[in-house]
Formats: sequence, C-alpha cells, structure tokens
Amino acid sequence: MTIEITAELLEDLLAKAAAATPGPWQQCSGVDVLGEKGGFSAKGVQASKNDAWQIAVCSAGLTYISDYETATLSPSEHRHNAAYIAAANPDVVLALINEITTLSRALDEAIAQFDYSNDPAWRADFRDRMIKMAKAK
Repeated sequence: MTIEITAELLEDLLAKAAAATPGPWQQCSGVDVLGEKGGFSAKGVQASKNDAWQIAVCSAGLTYISDYETATLSPSEHRHNAAYIAAANPDVVLALINEITTLSRALDEAIAQFDYSNDPAWRADFRDRMIKMAKAK
C-alpha cells in the first residue's frame, strides 16, 4: 500500500500528535506502552514520580476469521506492536513532520532557482518529476 504524503495528511498527523499524551513512550512488560514516569497527560496532569500514563495495551482481543472461528495475534506480534507504538510516539511524529516540511521547502527553493519563467505549472511538474525519480531509486 502506498500512502501519498499530502499537506492534509501532515496537518492531520500534526493535530493528532499535539493532542496525544506527550512522549517519550516506552514498551513495558512486553505488551504495554507507557509514558515516562512523572510524565504529563495531554491535559497537563502529571503522573506521580513512580508512575506513568498507560498509552496502550497490546494483548487481548479476538477476531472472527470466519462465521464461527476466532483467532488472536501471537504473543510475539503483540510485543512487536507495542514496540512500534512506543517508537511512533508524538515526539517522533512531530520530528518527522518537521523534517518533511524542511526538505519540502528546500526542494521548492532549489526548483525556484531553475525556473526563469516563474511558471507555477512548470514548478509543480518539475517537483513531481523530481519526487518520482527519488522514489524510484
């Protein structure tokens, strides 16, 4: 599955990251994801210095795989999901958005140096071709 990185997607991720419990997050007990000890909730409430906010539990849950048969993820898949959620905390998402935005601006500035006609259509086409070439590598 290919996801196009659009301004709308970045704005949506930015809003979700800003509304989520601040990072860093950590994987605990294999399947739990917690904030840091003494960390703050999204509403500014601080956990005690010996406790942390629970972000996610990646363990339970049955899924129907047919009309009458259920299954669950393996314990190792639950642990991998918890590790991934912890790694993709709001601080990381915000840093990635910042990097994408910075690189996008730099690309636009570089393209502007080659566009002597100051033609927005030419710039958009050239930008698309540059991105396609970079993705093909």
